[in-house]
Amino acid sequence: MGLDYLSLRSDVVDVLVEVGTTGTLVTQKKGAHDIQAGTVGVTPISSTYKVVAYPYEKRLVDRVTILEEDLRAFLAVETGLLEPAVGDVFTFNAISYSILDVKPIAPSGVTVLYELQLRK
Repeated sequence: MGLDYLSLRSDVVDVLVEVGTTGTLVTQKKGAHDIQAGTVGVTPISSTYKVVAYPYEKRLVDRVTILEEDLRAFLAVETGLLEPAVGDVFTFNAISYSILDVKPIAPSGVTVLYELQLRK
């Protein structure tokens, strides 16, 4: 019998809810195109997540892709309603970070959590 990834995801959420910090993911939803103004309307949409974040290990910092001040963060899938994307903004502990990379951790096709690279 295989591993129950939905149960694993629930366990991950429980741990992050217990030890994580609350943060807010903000993404920009594109709206209607205004032909006269030549613009596209943009509406910010936000969702709250539990996150655990810490600096990257020194061996991973290459000063090109990963800088010393970047953070590696893990978001619980079930604690928010949006899927994080590169270019979104994630705020926690009163500091806003740009999302530079998103890796869904999805064994067997079931996303358990998201790993993010964050930069001020």
